Amino acid sequence: MKIRKMMYHVLTLSFLATVLFFLNSCENDETDTETPEIVADAGDDIQTEVDQEVNLDASGSSTTSGTLSYVWEIASAPNGSSAVINDITSEIATFTPDVEGEYNISLTASVDETSQSDDLTVTATAAGPVELSCSDINEEMTLENISDGVDYYVPCMIEVNAGLIIEPGVTIEFAQEAGFEIQDYGDAQGYISAIGSETDSIRFTGELKTEGAWNQIQMKSNDLRNAMEYCVVEYAGNSDGSSAAIHLDEGKLELKNSTIQKNSSYGLFIDNSSNISGFANNTITANQNYPLHIAANQVAQLDGTNSSYTGNMSDGGESRDEIYVFSNSIYERGYITGQDVHVWENPGVPFYINELVYVGETDEGALRIMEGCDISFGQNYGFWVDEYNASFEVLGTSSEQVTIRGRSGQGSWNGIYLNTNNTANSIEYAVITDGGQEAVGHWFDNPANINLGYSGSNVYLNLSNVEINNSGGCGIAEGGGTIDLTLNNVTYSGNAGNDYCN
Repeated sequence: MKIRKMMYHVLTLSFLATVLFFLNSCENDETDTETPEIVADAGDDIQTEVDQEVNLDASGSSTTSGTLSYVWEIASAPNGSSAVINDITSEIATFTPDVEGEYNISLTASVDETSQSDDLTVTATAAGPVELSCSDINEEMTLENISDGVDYYVPCMIEVNAGLIIEPGVTIEFAQEAGFEIQDYGDAQGYISAIGSETDSIRFTGELKTEGAWNQIQMKSNDLRNAMEYCVVEYAGNSDGSSAAIHLDEGKLELKNSTIQKNSSYGLFIDNSSNISGFANNTITANQNYPLHIAANQVAQLDGTNSSYTGNMSDGGESRDEIYVFSNSIYERGYITGQDVHVWENPGVPFYINELVYVGETDEGALRIMEGCDISFGQNYGFWVDEYNASFEVLGTSSEQVTIRGRSGQGSWNGIYLNTNNTANSIEYAVITDGGQEAVGHWFDNPANINLGYSGSNVYLNLSNVEINNSGGCGIAEGGGTIDLTLNNVTYSGNAGNDYCN
């Protein structure tokens, strides 16, 4: 019996061991068959534009068992990007690149503890410019900064009859002969407000990056909202150099902290009926004509040496670094009138005056020319101070004289004609040279650098520390009347006639 019982126990233990082995084998086999095989598929690389939403699609992923879960992630992005992926755990997620460059996107597909990853590259380029319609702008329009490159394309000359508001950072590109004409006639109430910032300027440029690639911005509107600040205007003027980059034609414009450059004609044209009040801190450079073509009665609006006018040169290599004063009148006259004194500050470059500048004549007027000014006149022109008790002051200093001269040597401009009794009339620390081209004033017999009065008139003038040189006639000539002339340290040299004629 004992032997039988022992055999029974041995057989029982053997059976249990076999069962346990079998069960363990089955468990291992079951574990092996339940481990899924996963293929993560993030999709093909994507080409898009900045600010365009794209879909990230994981539907190409697969598993041999279980249900896939997903996690999308931006592994790397261009500097400055703050883009995020929406619905990062969805099979289809969305993503909007916010700056140009490459974005590396990673997808992780998982079942339980098993996962696999895949990635793709989203390459974002600048959005193409929006082309503006050639129709007139008759309702307020705002141009936003929509890309890092060119935001808007102007194919033609567009008339602006309502508000055109341009936000910081906007770049506008113009086709040949295209431009803006800002109007406020009749029912039109056009104006331009282009206010950039020191870090985000507004740029008006040509499709072709060469002088004369487009027409101009023409200001015919007197709207108080017309303003351009931190703007760059370049490559305008037409291929024949017939247009200033910005042309004020009886218009108003507050221009500040802006650059006008690389144009085929004048940088800025300002006629005698315009208003540039607020002009400040501008740079007008690298143009193929004078930086400014300005009417005489607008010169007082300039801001002296706070703005810069250098680096302008004709395509023949001749310097154009002068302020060209010409009122564009059929009478070739510039009138300085009004109760306020017109003060001409030294702009850091010479004035070239190519017209007869009247102070008074049609109404009361006063002109004050400050230290350091260098003024040259074209032939047959000069200053004419007459009627309405007009005043004329030239106020140089011992260290910064004022020079008033011709452009072609002796006798190459007419000179100064003074016929008022205003006690403000004074010329101090100045050089008056090259005048006396023709006799001027009322029935004058003698050409001179300075011509005083006529029969029956009363004239007052103080001359102090003045050089009167190189006249084609007299240094100073009286035309009659009562002359109250104070002379202090006045010198003469090289005059063709007498130094003083009466």
